[in-house]
Amino acid sequence: MDGRLQQERDRAARIAFTTEGFHASVAMIYEKLVDREYESVKDDLKSLIKDLRDIIKTIEYGEDF
Repeated sequence: MDGRLQQERDRAARIAFTTEGFHASVAMIYEKLVDREYESVKDDLKSLIKDLRDIIKTIEYGEDF
């Protein structure tokens, strides 16, 4: 297999892994908001925001995802 093709597949796998984690986090946040678990949802929200900021920093520094 071509090295470039493998790199692209690895990159796609990293993106999929990360976004699957976001989906799980958002689902948990939804459930906690519906259940009015406001205090515990704060940590989930802060964690998601941190992860999203890390992606922004990666992009801003010109690094590949």
